[in-house]
Amino acid sequence: MSTTSATIRPEATKAASERLSLYRLATRGLPGEFLRYFVASGIAFAVDFGFLLLATEVFGLHYLLSATLGFILGIAVIYVISVRWVFEHRRLADRDAEKTIFLMVGVLGLGVNAVVIYSLTDLAGFHYGISKFGAAAVVFAFNFSVRKMMLFRHPQAQGN
Repeated sequence: MSTTSATIRPEATKAASERLSLYRLATRGLPGEFLRYFVASGIAFAVDFGFLLLATEVFGLHYLLSATLGFILGIAVIYVISVRWVFEHRRLADRDAEKTIFLMVGVLGLGVNAVVIYSLTDLAGFHYGISKFGAAAVVFAFNFSVRKMMLFRHPQAQGN
């Protein structure tokens, strides 16, 4: 039985180290939170959009009612994922207050969602499903920014 030792080339180690540094840069801090929020929002959007289609096409609900109910389901999904995986710091120790503020931001986002879907569907003539994609983009930017500032800032950044 023979033993061989592997030789690691310095350039391979440097390249691996650089990839790891880029990975850490992309997954930590604000860039990482944004990336994780984007993924979490995609999951919440799938629930929201799926309910919109199901309730409107199968159960015959008006698209704005379906959009509202789907959005509420999406809020529940994004809350759980946000506090467990997305954000690194939680500003409030009181979880009930955190949930309340999270929900209040969600209600504002719901208003934005309804206005954009209505405007694109009833005023501009797009299908409600297409309108939902436009609304999702606007609400994503709004919700991430407000939730990050109000609920999930690093304690050192709160004075800024």
